[in-house]
Amino acid sequence: ETGKTCVKHGHQCVRKIVSYCCFWNRRLGKTVHRAFEIVVKTLPGFEVWTTKGVVRKLRREVNHLEEQQKWKHVCMHCRRKKAPLEFSVCDASQFYEQTTIEAALDAIWWCLSQARTRTSKSTVTVVHGTSVEGRMGGTVPKFTPKTATTAVFTLHELLLFFVLFGCFPLVSIGEGLWLLSHTPIGGILGKIAAVAVATKAEVLWDELWYLSSPFLATCTLKRRSVVAL
Repeated sequence: ETGKTCVKHGHQCVRKIVSYCCFWNRRLGKTVHRAFEIVVKTLPGFEVWTTKGVVRKLRREVNHLEEQQKWKHVCMHCRRKKAPLEFSVCDASQFYEQTTIEAALDAIWWCLSQARTRTSKSTVTVVHGTSVEGRMGGTVPKFTPKTATTAVFTLHELLLFFVLFGCFPLVSIGEGLWLLSHTPIGGILGKIAAVAVATKAEVLWDELWYLSSPFLATCTLKRRSVVAL
């Protein structure tokens, strides 16, 4: 009745969360989600896939950074003063809603292609269970019984599954039917879409800095050194 009262800059007061509890074959969608996670983990992205032990994981990763004293208090890019370790806090829901389906599909294709190039594998094996287990590689069987303990997908099949599960833009609110232009929060492969877009940007950013920086061109550094800079 009173309209929006929040005046906080950049704050998103309303979020569109889509429930897929009645979607067809959600169990298959969960297995496909795990297959995508195994694929994306082959790339040098920064995603933290679970909140369990997240503080310990982040501290461990920070401790592995190789610090360059020259750039400890100065930004290598803009040459302004900075703290030894800088963080950026962003709204995850805004990232979902700014990720278009077209961008997500392009990033998924890029991640699948990169995974095949880096591992020389064109399939991924998922172990059925309570946690995400599996590996790149495996032979796709001609017939998969219901009692099978693993599922094997080709990378091409994963792309088709993303088109099926991740590019479904229709949602209903009451009697109305709405067409979304972005990745919905709560979607079966919504997180995979957002992670793929972020991973592509992170990996390309690393490669761009390595190729364009005079400092990096004069020496060989591990990837963690680039992150620290």
